[in-house]
Amino acid sequence: MLPWLFCLPCIALVSSTSLVRLEVPSDASSRTNLDYRVHHTPKVTSTAGSSRIPHQYITTGHYALSNLSHEFRDNINRVTGMNPGMRLRYLSDQDCYDYLQKHYNETELPTFYKKENIGMYRGDICRAAVLAKEGGYYLDMDIYPLVPFEEFTRPEVTFMTVLTMGRTALLNAMMAATPGHPILLDSLKAIPEWYRTQGHWNLTGQLGMGATWDGLSKFLSNNCPTMAVTGISAPVPCGKDDSIELFDEVWCDKNGHTCPADRQESIVKDGIYDSTGRQIAWSRFSTCKTFSCGGTGRQEQSAGVSFSEAQLKKQMLLGIQ
Repeated sequence: MLPWLFCLPCIALVSSTSLVRLEVPSDASSRTNLDYRVHHTPKVTSTAGSSRIPHQYITTGHYALSNLSHEFRDNINRVTGMNPGMRLRYLSDQDCYDYLQKHYNETELPTFYKKENIGMYRGDICRAAVLAKEGGYYLDMDIYPLVPFEEFTRPEVTFMTVLTMGRTALLNAMMAATPGHPILLDSLKAIPEWYRTQGHWNLTGQLGMGATWDGLSKFLSNNCPTMAVTGISAPVPCGKDDSIELFDEVWCDKNGHTCPADRQESIVKDGIYDSTGRQIAWSRFSTCKTFSCGGTGRQEQSAGVSFSEAQLKKQMLLGIQ
């Protein structure tokens, strides 16, 4: 079984028992209309002379921050230490629903979110909505980055995500974008269609991965019609002022890479690499020995076995038993 992990932190850890959520200020009158155009962008700025992507770190989970396992807390401390000055943005399921009601209340998104019983799909809706409005770096809570966020991509990049092994689908577990990016806006438009067709309209059948693929495909068709999603790796200019980059998820014992001693088990072998072969991140922290990685708060059931969001997505996509 090939695991793909994805999940990472975006949180402020004040002490071992005290966690605080740092909100992004936004215009109270801001609303998102039916075609998801963003009229008021929250003032989240990048550091001077650095990436165009806002210096903000976003993640979501089912429960409040205080319910995170020590493994996630350790990962959070490490990642926040790598990104000084990063604005942290954590949203629980209730936070996500409140956010959708506030900023997307003229769309169907709050209704779909409230009715959705599968946690990973609630996460898909929430991350796309927040990224589309505010921009920033989104990572699932167990992704383990190896470099600071602003070293992920070149300064001109306006959208980034990851291609799965074999370049057959997009890992929306790791994304970055500028506020109001058309790829995210079109991804949000695809979500209602996914529900209307029970997921049969897109490549993967998965909500977030399929919606992201749809948004990127439309963007390329409108701005760079000779490009294909699977043909992108290094940053490529597209449109008037955009640059797109896609990383690759690869096992650490493939393509000339070497697995360290603590990553000999298949569950922790997935690495994320750029077009030069430089490793950006691990898809899961090395101490994760189960699919749930100690409890993200969103576990699903399949054949009586508990899976993380990421693993269940991969199982459903590939038909793995």
